[in-house]
Amino acid sequence: MQTFQLGNFLNICLAEYKTYARDRSIEFTPVMDFAFDIAVVADKAKVKSLLSSALKNTFNYSCATSVIFSIRQLLQSQTTILLEFSLETNGSIASSRGKFSYFRSLVANRNLVEELNGKSEFMEAPANGSVFKFVIGLAMAEAGNESSSSGISLLKQKKILVVDDNEINRSTLKHFLEAAGAEPVLAANGIKAIELLEKNSSFDLILLDILMPQMDGFETAAYIRKKLRVDTPIIAMPARNKEWLPSMCKEVGIDHVISKPFPPAGLLSLINNSLHRLSGENTALLKIA
Repeated sequence: MQTFQLGNFLNICLAEYKTYARDRSIEFTPVMDFAFDIAVVADKAKVKSLLSSALKNTFNYSCATSVIFSIRQLLQSQTTILLEFSLETNGSIASSRGKFSYFRSLVANRNLVEELNGKSEFMEAPANGSVFKFVIGLAMAEAGNESSSSGISLLKQKKILVVDDNEINRSTLKHFLEAAGAEPVLAANGIKAIELLEKNSSFDLILLDILMPQMDGFETAAYIRKKLRVDTPIIAMPARNKEWLPSMCKEVGIDHVISKPFPPAGLLSLINNSLHRLSGENTALLKIA
């Protein structure tokens, strides 16, 4: 394990792949959205190997002429930072001569991702290209200030229901909550969430996606409040923020709204405010863009 500065490390890595892509007449666009001055502790060689495998195999085996590689910070606690990597191409893998080599590389990539405490998924639309996404968790080199940890301390041993139809989103929140000391329980949709609540309603908090198949977040929240009569604090997690969203959430009994992607400090503050309801304090519907 080595301690290194995340921004500089990724910049140096990606500079090498810019040249590699240019030599193959591929337009390569890195997009990075995270705090560059963060220091992490990780197996540097393993992270570099994962990036090299994902990028070089895409350049070598896809039919892409354009590759966008996005790196963004999803969440950060005092001990862990979660990063999402998204590799989007405009070329189909299935029609490539090297498709079998590429799919074999995906298996190796998935193993590396799992060793780095993450999850991955691959999606392809032959007419539009492909997307390979993975999330990894890295340890922070320095702990945050104790005086700013009140939002995290409230999560200790709290049982939190995470409802989201996207597997990577569920995994991301699971890692974040566990790093903060909470006990997350995952549900892939509103129906599964209701089944869990019918068996045991003793959750301290519910994190609820809005756009889901079968039963969306509004329907799920309304059922929880009106049918199950459960008053557990609910935080909605919409992908987009609309002007009518707070009033709609209030109508169905949702306490707070936070739009994806989450500002890490905002999410912790919001969880903190929501959990204060358990001790009898009043809260108002809060919207964080």
